[in-house]
Amino acid sequence: MSNKFSLLMVSIAATVATLTGGTANATENCPIALTFDDGPGPYTNQVVDALAAHGARATFFMVGNRMQTYSGAAQHVVATGNQLGNHSWQHDQLTLKSAQAAADDINRTQASIAAVTGVTPLIMRPPYGETNNAIVAAVGMPEILWSIDTRDWATHNTQSTINSVISNAHCGAIVLMHDIHSSTAAAVWPILDNLQSRGFSMVTVQDLIGTPPTGRYYHQ
Repeated sequence: MSNKFSLLMVSIAATVATLTGGTANATENCPIALTFDDGPGPYTNQVVDALAAHGARATFFMVGNRMQTYSGAAQHVVATGNQLGNHSWQHDQLTLKSAQAAADDINRTQASIAAVTGVTPLIMRPPYGETNNAIVAAVGMPEILWSIDTRDWATHNTQSTINSVISNAHCGAIVLMHDIHSSTAAAVWPILDNLQSRGFSMVTVQDLIGTPPTGRYYHQ
């Protein structure tokens, strides 16, 4: 386990303990971060409206070349109090680029997100979760991965996505989903119903762990 990972896991554990009154195993107000990749898209508003109806918030890692087409959805994400993250320009695997090309890709995406929403993301998620030390250094942003992969991108099955979240949910989890799939959008409302009934509090990544320094990142 890397020092970067160990340091951030200590930070996550401390934050969760604070939010739950001293124990990461508490069930009341247990924080969990739902995250959505690859949008904005045609189902983003459905996801956002479900979150808003439950008083919940999430983090959306957005792709730069979709911002103009779905600008209204991106703005709706921000207007309802959710967090934005950078997910590259067109979902290229950054480790197949030079470090400078990867940084240019992320910077281009930063500008696109800011132009549409007025918000410049503080965090990013590399496509496919693929990164390395050179990219971390060149990009200069905290890279946020996940602890629960619902594999909604593979199954395209609403019930499978629901089951994956509710079966694996735990305090401090970061859950990976994709708001570009109708099957995922349909899963969000029942997921929220279940998690809230069990004492979970759906928060943004920033609410959960703050903004880690560059070079520290959360992963499985």
